[in-house]
Amino acid sequence: MPVLTVTGIASGLWQSDVRPTTLVTSTYGAILGAKVLLVAVMVALGWWQRTRLLAAVDATGRLFRTARGELAVGALVVAATAALVNTVPAREFVDAGPLNATISDDGGTVSVTVDPARPGANVFHLYFFDNAGAPRVVDVAEATVVQGDLTPRDIELLSITPNHLTADDLTIAAPGPATFTVTSLTRGVPSTFTFEVPIR
Repeated sequence: MPVLTVTGIASGLWQSDVRPTTLVTSTYGAILGAKVLLVAVMVALGWWQRTRLLAAVDATGRLFRTARGELAVGALVVAATAALVNTVPAREFVDAGPLNATISDDGGTVSVTVDPARPGANVFHLYFFDNAGAPRVVDVAEATVVQGDLTPRDIELLSITPNHLTADDLTIAAPGPATFTVTSLTRGVPSTFTFEVPIR
């Protein structure tokens, strides 16, 4: 039992990304909390039955009523476990917020922002830098986004500065991973990179 308790706590923390708030605000956390409470009740019933075994064995049948109660709680624990298996883990429930990443391509690096990285309207920013970290002048750039088996959609990029391009009306239809592909041209040399954004 101690081993199961420790491994269960470790699993719960991992599934919540070691953030207790995710256990409080998610369905997974609610079911996990109910399971922990039921296990505590089952352990208490088992301990009480063990310490009162001899006294409980009489004509009143108290032992058997307690055993039936323990079995019922055990069945609820099994049901809670089954529900947890089919519930999105708390760490996946939390809103990850905007994506901010730095990605390497053939010309150097690109700082990428997708905000808020949720279904609906998003803002897309690209900042290009050379291998020395200086702003990289981009002659032209194009980008696409695709989800699942859908046809890739072109993203209309607007040049703000020679190294900063943006799309302020990017619409992402549904939750799920979205794959972005960006191709840029600097002094006639093309560079392409791809990255994935978890849309929640």
